[in-house]
Amino acid sequence: MLAASPPGRLPRAQQSATPVIGDLSGGSPGPLAPFAAAFREGLKDAGYVEDRNVAIEYRSAEEVFLTARVA
Repeated sequence: MLAASPPGRLPRAQQSATPVIGDLSGGSPGPLAPFAAAFREGLKDAGYVEDRNVAIEYRSAEEVFLTARVA
């Protein structure tokens, strides 16, 4: 179940300081790296930069947690 609340409606203690985007892929992340890079570039064009004002969590169906760093 997903739930959302408009910004400013939650008490300050419940608000997340940084938005988090989850990326779940069905296989190995290697072949999808160009798409992840393009996604991060699109976010950057919209004013969101990973590790500055947005966090991205990458997971594959193999339950391998990856951390991507913007170069």
